[in-house]
Amino acid sequence: MSFPNTFLRCARTAATLATAALACACEAPAPMTLTHGATASVPSHAAADAASAPAPSARAHAGAPDAGAPEAADADGLDTLAELRRLETSAPARSERRARPAGDGPVAFVPRTIAHSVTATVVVREEPDGAVLSQETFRISPEAVSVTDAAGCEWWLARNPVHPDELSGARCDPAQRLVLQHGAGDLRLIGGEDLWDRIAELGNHGALTEGLVATGRTESAFGLEFAQWVAEDDSPAVRELLWNEQQGWALRSRATVGGRSMLREIAALEWSVDGEALRDPLERHPGWLRSEISDLEDMREAGTAAR
Repeated sequence: MSFPNTFLRCARTAATLATAALACACEAPAPMTLTHGATASVPSHAAADAASAPAPSARAHAGAPDAGAPEAADADGLDTLAELRRLETSAPARSERRARPAGDGPVAFVPRTIAHSVTATVVVREEPDGAVLSQETFRISPEAVSVTDAAGCEWWLARNPVHPDELSGARCDPAQRLVLQHGAGDLRLIGGEDLWDRIAELGNHGALTEGLVATGRTESAFGLEFAQWVAEDDSPAVRELLWNEQQGWALRSRATVGGRSMLREIAALEWSVDGEALRDPLERHPGWLRSEISDLEDMREAGTAAR
Protein backbone atom coordinates (compact mmCIF):
# COMPACT_ATOMS: atom_id res chain seq x y z
CA MET A 1 0.00 0.00 0.00
CA SER A 2 2.67 2.15 -0.89
CA PHE A 3 2.60 5.03 -3.32
CA PRO A 4 6.27 5.95 -3.53
CA ASN A 5 6.98 9.67 -3.23
CA THR A 6 10.51 10.12 -1.78
CA PHE A 7 11.31 13.75 -1.00
CA LEU A 8 14.21 13.74 1.49
CA ARG A 9 17.55 11.96 1.90
CA CYS A 10 19.38 11.63 5.20
CA ALA A 11 22.86 13.01 5.66
CA ARG A 12 25.71 10.52 5.69
CA THR A 13 26.43 11.48 9.27
CA ALA A 14 22.88 10.67 10.46
CA ALA A 15 22.32 7.61 12.57
CA THR A 16 21.60 4.31 10.83
CA LEU A 17 18.17 4.22 12.39
CA ALA A 18 17.28 7.65 11.07
CA THR A 19 18.45 6.71 7.59
CA ALA A 20 16.32 3.57 7.53
CA ALA A 21 13.39 5.44 9.00
CA LEU A 22 13.55 8.12 6.34
CA ALA A 23 13.68 5.60 3.54
CA CYS A 24 10.51 3.94 4.81
CA ALA A 25 8.67 7.04 5.98
CA CYS A 26 9.03 9.07 2.83
CA GLU A 27 7.10 6.55 0.75
CA ALA A 28 3.48 7.58 0.63
CA PRO A 29 1.19 4.54 0.16
CA ALA A 30 -1.66 3.24 -1.54
CA PRO A 31 -0.97 1.75 -2.15
CA MET A 32 0.77 3.96 -1.36
CA THR A 33 2.17 8.80 3.80
CA LEU A 34 0.70 14.99 14.08
CA THR A 35 2.64 16.65 15.98
CA HIS A 36 1.65 20.08 14.68
CA GLY A 37 -2.09 19.49 15.04
CA ALA A 38 -4.33 17.79 17.57
CA THR A 39 -5.62 14.33 16.79
CA ALA A 40 -8.41 12.24 18.19
CA SER A 41 -8.27 8.73 19.57
CA VAL A 42 -10.79 6.79 17.52
CA PRO A 43 -13.35 4.59 19.26
CA SER A 44 -14.84 1.56 17.54
CA HIS A 45 -17.83 2.32 15.32
CA ALA A 46 -18.70 -1.30 14.65
CA ALA A 47 -22.06 -1.26 16.44
CA ALA A 48 -23.33 1.95 14.84
CA ASP A 49 -22.10 1.06 11.38
CA ALA A 50 -23.44 -2.48 11.45
CA ALA A 51 -26.95 -1.05 11.68
CA SER A 52 -26.58 1.37 8.75
CA ALA A 53 -24.11 -0.38 6.45
CA PRO A 54 -25.22 -2.07 3.23
CA ALA A 55 -26.34 -5.65 3.75
CA PRO A 56 -25.21 -8.31 3.67
CA SER A 57 -21.95 -7.79 5.50
CA ALA A 58 -19.31 -10.26 4.39
CA ARG A 59 -15.67 -11.08 4.91
CA ALA A 60 -15.17 -12.21 1.34
CA HIS A 61 -17.45 -12.34 -1.69
CA ALA A 62 -18.24 -15.60 -3.37
CA GLY A 63 -15.40 -16.80 -5.54
CA ALA A 64 -12.80 -14.46 -4.05
CA PRO A 65 -9.47 -16.25 -3.60
CA ASP A 66 -7.73 -16.42 -0.28
CA ALA A 67 -5.52 -13.36 0.11
CA GLY A 68 -2.59 -15.42 1.32
CA ALA A 69 0.85 -13.90 1.76
CA PRO A 70 2.81 -12.10 -0.95
CA GLU A 71 5.39 -14.29 -2.58
CA ALA A 72 8.86 -13.10 -3.52
CA ALA A 73 8.60 -11.14 -6.76
CA ASP A 74 11.32 -10.83 -9.38
CA ALA A 75 12.68 -7.47 -10.49
CA ASP A 76 10.41 -7.37 -13.54
CA GLY A 77 7.43 -8.08 -11.33
CA LEU A 78 8.30 -5.24 -9.00
CA ASP A 79 8.72 -2.85 -11.92
CA THR A 80 5.38 -3.96 -13.32
CA LEU A 81 3.68 -3.51 -9.96
CA ALA A 82 5.13 -0.01 -9.66
CA GLU A 83 3.73 0.88 -13.08
CA LEU A 84 0.32 -0.53 -12.15
CA ARG A 85 0.28 1.59 -9.01
CA ARG A 86 1.25 4.65 -11.05
CA LEU A 87 -1.74 4.05 -13.29
CA GLU A 88 -4.02 3.56 -10.28
CA THR A 89 -2.96 6.76 -8.54
CA SER A 90 -2.65 9.14 -11.46
CA ALA A 91 -6.13 10.60 -11.10
CA PRO A 92 -6.18 14.36 -10.50
CA ALA A 93 -7.69 15.66 -7.28
CA ARG A 94 -11.45 15.78 -7.56
CA SER A 95 -12.71 19.32 -7.96
CA GLU A 96 -15.55 18.86 -5.49
CA ARG A 97 -12.97 18.13 -2.82
CA ARG A 98 -11.30 21.48 -3.36
CA ALA A 99 -12.65 24.57 -1.63
CA ARG A 100 -11.56 28.17 -2.05
CA PRO A 101 -11.37 29.98 1.28
CA ALA A 102 -12.50 33.56 1.72
CA GLY A 103 -10.14 36.13 0.26
CA ASP A 104 -7.27 35.33 -2.06
CA GLY A 105 -5.88 32.38 -0.12
CA PRO A 106 -4.76 29.17 -1.83
CA VAL A 107 -7.19 26.41 -2.72
CA ALA A 108 -7.46 24.07 0.27
CA PHE A 109 -7.85 20.32 0.12
CA VAL A 110 -11.08 19.02 1.66
CA PRO A 111 -10.96 15.35 2.72
CA ARG A 112 -13.91 13.30 1.57
CA THR A 113 -16.65 12.47 4.06
CA ILE A 114 -16.71 8.83 5.18
CA ALA A 115 -20.15 7.54 6.14
CA HIS A 116 -19.31 3.98 7.23
CA SER A 117 -16.39 2.30 8.93
CA VAL A 118 -14.81 -0.40 6.77
CA THR A 119 -11.94 -2.89 6.92
CA ALA A 120 -10.82 -4.24 3.55
CA THR A 121 -8.02 -6.42 2.20
CA VAL A 122 -6.83 -5.58 -1.31
CA VAL A 123 -4.53 -7.97 -3.18
CA VAL A 124 -2.55 -7.58 -6.41
CA ARG A 125 -1.77 -10.81 -8.26
CA GLU A 126 0.01 -11.65 -11.47
CA GLU A 127 -2.00 -13.71 -13.94
CA PRO A 128 -2.29 -16.49 -14.80
CA ASP A 129 -0.14 -18.04 -12.06
CA GLY A 130 -1.79 -16.05 -9.25
CA ALA A 131 1.47 -14.99 -7.58
CA VAL A 132 0.72 -12.35 -4.94
CA LEU A 133 2.69 -9.15 -5.57
CA SER A 134 1.20 -7.03 -2.80
CA GLN A 135 -1.39 -7.18 -0.05
CA GLU A 136 -2.78 -4.19 1.83
CA THR A 137 -5.27 -3.74 4.65
CA PHE A 138 -7.37 -0.57 4.57
CA ARG A 139 -9.17 0.68 7.67
CA ILE A 140 -11.43 3.68 7.25
CA SER A 141 -13.72 5.54 9.64
CA PRO A 142 -15.18 9.06 9.80
CA GLU A 143 -12.34 10.25 12.06
CA ALA A 144 -9.27 8.31 10.93
CA VAL A 145 -7.96 6.04 8.15
CA SER A 146 -4.98 3.77 7.67
CA VAL A 147 -3.39 1.42 5.17
CA THR A 148 -0.95 -1.32 6.17
CA ASP A 149 1.16 -3.50 3.88
CA ALA A 150 2.13 -7.15 4.34
CA ALA A 151 5.30 -6.14 6.22
CA GLY A 152 3.30 -4.10 8.73
CA CYS A 153 4.37 -0.66 7.50
CA GLU A 154 1.45 1.67 8.01
CA TRP A 155 0.23 5.10 6.97
CA TRP A 156 -2.25 6.56 9.46
CA LEU A 157 -4.20 9.81 9.08
CA ALA A 158 -6.67 11.53 11.41
CA ARG A 159 -8.89 14.58 11.24
CA ASN A 160 -8.22 17.45 13.60
CA PRO A 161 -11.22 17.36 16.02
CA VAL A 162 -11.35 21.17 16.08
CA HIS A 163 -10.75 21.74 12.34
CA PRO A 164 -12.01 18.55 10.61
CA ASP A 165 -10.68 19.53 7.19
CA GLU A 166 -7.14 19.60 8.59
CA LEU A 167 -5.26 16.30 8.68
CA SER A 168 -2.27 14.98 10.57
CA GLY A 169 -0.65 11.60 10.23
CA ALA A 170 2.14 9.17 10.90
CA ARG A 171 4.20 6.60 9.02
CA CYS A 172 4.87 3.53 11.19
CA ASP A 173 7.80 1.19 10.58
CA PRO A 174 7.66 -1.97 12.75
CA ALA A 175 11.12 -3.14 11.63
CA GLN A 176 12.68 0.05 13.05
CA ARG A 177 10.05 0.46 15.81
CA LEU A 178 9.59 4.01 14.59
CA VAL A 179 6.63 6.40 14.38
CA LEU A 180 7.44 9.26 12.01
CA GLN A 181 4.92 12.03 12.59
CA HIS A 182 3.49 14.34 9.93
CA GLY A 183 1.65 17.53 10.74
CA ALA A 184 -0.73 19.26 8.34
CA GLY A 185 2.14 21.29 6.90
CA ASP A 186 4.29 18.19 6.42
CA LEU A 187 1.53 16.48 4.45
CA ARG A 188 1.18 19.53 2.21
CA LEU A 189 4.95 19.58 1.71
CA ILE A 190 5.13 16.00 0.43
CA GLY A 191 1.87 16.19 -1.51
CA GLY A 192 0.24 13.77 0.90
CA GLU A 193 -2.99 15.64 1.59
CA ASP A 194 -4.96 13.46 -0.82
CA LEU A 195 -3.73 10.34 0.95
CA TRP A 196 -6.96 10.40 2.98
CA ASP A 197 -9.08 10.10 -0.18
CA ARG A 198 -6.81 7.48 -1.71
CA ILE A 199 -7.12 5.30 1.40
CA ALA A 200 -10.88 5.90 1.64
CA GLU A 201 -11.19 4.77 -1.98
CA LEU A 202 -9.11 1.63 -1.30
CA GLY A 203 -6.39 2.73 -3.69
CA ASN A 204 -8.08 5.47 -5.77
CA HIS A 205 -9.20 3.85 -9.02
CA GLY A 206 -11.06 6.90 -10.33
CA ALA A 207 -8.77 7.38 -13.31
CA LEU A 208 -9.13 3.77 -14.40
CA THR A 209 -12.53 4.31 -16.04
CA GLU A 210 -10.94 6.60 -18.61
CA GLY A 211 -10.88 4.91 -22.00
CA LEU A 212 -13.36 2.24 -20.86
CA VAL A 213 -17.02 1.75 -21.67
CA ALA A 214 -19.79 0.40 -19.45
CA THR A 215 -21.24 -2.94 -20.56
CA GLY A 216 -24.45 -2.67 -18.54
CA ARG A 217 -23.51 -5.80 -16.58
CA THR A 218 -23.17 -5.73 -12.81
CA GLU A 219 -21.77 -7.95 -10.07
CA SER A 220 -22.88 -7.95 -6.44
CA ALA A 221 -20.44 -8.17 -3.54
CA PHE A 222 -20.40 -6.93 0.06
CA GLY A 223 -23.95 -5.59 -0.30
CA LEU A 224 -22.96 -3.33 -3.23
CA GLU A 225 -23.44 -3.38 -6.99
CA PHE A 226 -20.35 -3.05 -9.17
CA ALA A 227 -20.73 -2.06 -12.82
CA GLN A 228 -18.50 -3.67 -15.43
CA TRP A 229 -16.33 -1.46 -17.63
CA VAL A 230 -14.15 -2.85 -20.44
CA ALA A 231 -11.65 -1.57 -22.97
CA GLU A 232 -12.86 -1.37 -26.57
CA ASP A 233 -9.38 -1.27 -28.07
CA ASP A 234 -5.77 -1.91 -27.09
CA SER A 235 -4.93 1.63 -25.91
CA PRO A 236 -5.98 1.55 -22.22
CA ALA A 237 -3.71 -0.40 -19.88
CA VAL A 238 -6.78 -1.33 -17.85
CA ARG A 239 -8.74 -4.04 -19.66
CA GLU A 240 -11.62 -4.64 -17.25
CA LEU A 241 -13.00 -2.87 -14.19
CA LEU A 242 -15.83 -3.62 -11.77
CA TRP A 243 -16.68 -0.22 -10.32
CA ASN A 244 -19.00 1.21 -7.66
CA GLU A 245 -19.36 4.93 -8.24
CA GLN A 246 -21.00 5.70 -4.89
CA GLN A 247 -18.13 4.34 -2.82
CA GLY A 248 -15.40 5.00 -5.39
CA TRP A 249 -14.23 1.39 -5.12
CA ALA A 250 -13.08 -1.12 -7.70
CA LEU A 251 -14.08 -4.65 -6.77
CA ARG A 252 -11.71 -5.98 -9.38
CA SER A 253 -9.50 -4.54 -12.10
CA ARG A 254 -7.36 -6.21 -14.73
CA ALA A 255 -4.52 -4.39 -16.43
CA THR A 256 -1.80 -5.24 -18.91
CA VAL A 257 1.52 -3.65 -17.98
CA GLY A 258 4.73 -4.41 -19.84
CA GLY A 259 3.07 -7.38 -21.49
CA ARG A 260 2.11 -8.89 -18.13
CA SER A 261 -1.44 -9.29 -16.86
CA MET A 262 -2.21 -8.01 -13.35
CA LEU A 263 -5.31 -8.50 -11.24
CA ARG A 264 -6.15 -6.16 -8.34
CA GLU A 265 -9.17 -7.04 -6.23
CA ILE A 266 -10.90 -6.57 -2.92
CA ALA A 267 -10.37 -10.02 -1.42
CA ALA A 268 -12.25 -9.38 1.85
CA LEU A 269 -14.34 -6.58 3.34
CA GLU A 270 -16.17 -5.98 6.62
CA TRP A 271 -18.49 -3.08 7.40
CA SER A 272 -16.75 -2.39 10.71
CA VAL A 273 -13.34 -1.42 12.01
CA ASP A 274 -11.30 -2.24 15.09
CA GLY A 275 -11.19 1.03 17.02
CA GLU A 276 -7.91 0.02 18.66
CA ALA A 277 -6.24 -0.35 15.25
CA LEU A 278 -7.10 3.28 14.40
CA ARG A 279 -5.89 4.88 17.62
CA ASP A 280 -2.97 7.29 17.49
CA PRO A 281 0.15 5.18 16.76
CA LEU A 282 1.95 6.86 19.65
CA GLU A 283 -0.67 5.36 21.96
CA ARG A 284 -0.56 1.97 20.24
CA HIS A 285 3.25 1.79 20.26
CA PRO A 286 4.39 3.55 23.45
CA GLY A 287 7.84 1.95 23.36
CA TRP A 288 8.66 2.92 19.78
CA LEU A 289 10.95 5.74 18.77
CA ARG A 290 9.10 8.95 17.96
CA SER A 291 10.41 11.36 15.35
CA GLU A 292 9.25 14.09 12.99
CA ILE A 293 10.05 14.97 9.41
CA SER A 294 11.61 18.21 10.63
CA ASP A 295 14.03 16.23 12.83
CA LEU A 296 15.30 14.27 9.83
CA GLU A 297 15.60 17.45 7.77
CA ASP A 298 17.70 19.00 10.56
CA MET A 299 20.01 15.97 10.45
CA ARG A 300 20.28 16.29 6.70
CA GLU A 301 21.24 19.94 6.97
CA ALA A 302 23.74 19.17 9.73
CA GLY A 303 25.31 16.46 7.61
CA THR A 304 25.55 18.80 4.62
CA ALA A 305 27.24 21.46 6.71
CA ALA A 306 29.76 18.91 8.06
CA ARG A 307 30.95 17.80 4.62
